[in-house]
Amino acid sequence: MLDRLMTTEEAADLLNVSYSLLKKAAQGGEVPCTHIGRAVRFSHAHIQNIVEGGEKQIITRPRRGSARTRL
Repeated sequence: MLDRLMTTEEAADLLNVSYSLLKKAAQGGEVPCTHIGRAVRFSHAHIQNIVEGGEKQIITRPRRGSARTRL
């Protein structure tokens, strides 16, 4: 039997990250996911790979104007 696929919103809630971060990471190929037409879906195996640092990791960038980048 197939796993139920989760929407980006459901997966983001499960991972405790923002919807937009996960959507951008999926569109950029930074995290494992399944594309069904224009929709992006996540299986439990995808979530496990993301959590364990699986195939690819989400890379966060420092905010613009943060203390690290100011001179």
